Amino acid sequence: MATIAADLTTEICQSLHSQLGALFECVAAGERVQIQTPFLMPDGHQIDVYWRDTPWGQVVSDLGDTYGWLFVNGAYDRLTAKQNAAYDAACAAYGVERLDVAILARVTDGGLADAVIRLAQAITTVSHTLDVGQQPAPAPAESSPNPNTADRITAVIKKHGWPYKRKATLPGRRNLKWQLDFVVQPPQRAVALLALSGHQQRRRQRRAIEHAFTLFSDLAPTLANHPTPIKAISVIDDNDASWNDEPIELLSDVSEVIRLSNPDSLAAAIAG
Repeated sequence: MATIAADLTTEICQSLHSQLGALFECVAAGERVQIQTPFLMPDGHQIDVYWRDTPWGQVVSDLGDTYGWLFVNGAYDRLTAKQNAAYDAACAAYGVERLDVAILARVTDGGLADAVIRLAQAITTVSHTLDVGQQPAPAPAESSPNPNTADRITAVIKKHGWPYKRKATLPGRRNLKWQLDFVVQPPQRAVALLALSGHQQRRRQRRAIEHAFTLFSDLAPTLANHPTPIKAISVIDDNDASWNDEPIELLSDVSEVIRLSNPDSLAAAIAG
């Protein structure tokens, strides 16, 4: 794959900054320039788009990331007719094109910033069609009253008398704010906990795992570079439901993974 010259990447970035300010960052990406935008998906994922010079002119594309995001976060096999219609309507509203799985905007008359903004707005709109026309997952069966996941974790923390904070926020790689369920302060260090509860619904479980993976991946430098490094723990609440082991293995790359059905393992992970 060809690599574009550094001076061309600089030119693209300067063009963006002159028109939009410093909210957009650029890096070389092979034959493309990756443009990091301040726009966000509903799960907090930052939207990136890619500039490329083609025989038909300059274009900015999502490289199919939006289409892929819908499937990863929706955990379904295909888009519904209503989703497709909403997808096309968003593209038409912002003057961008849908080609196969990619969305692209053509750069005309030097209007790079305009193309980037229109494309990012279209992606944002499309992301909100996540469940349009999809059959809702069946509600979990009623069970005997049990403490919810947060209460179960709180019970473990309080048993050992550790100070803790609920709903704490930390900045990620580009100061994107992420919310953690607990930050616990055992002696000599801190622990960041994210609770995952998906009942019996595979789709909800998958979304929870993808969110945890994205959150801890983006927070990794913040946790590692804290004056007292912060340990990341994903807490799977498997008290009332079985979980598919294979997706959970992803989380072990970015956090320690604990099953709440064994509360002693959670206490040991926090203390250890």
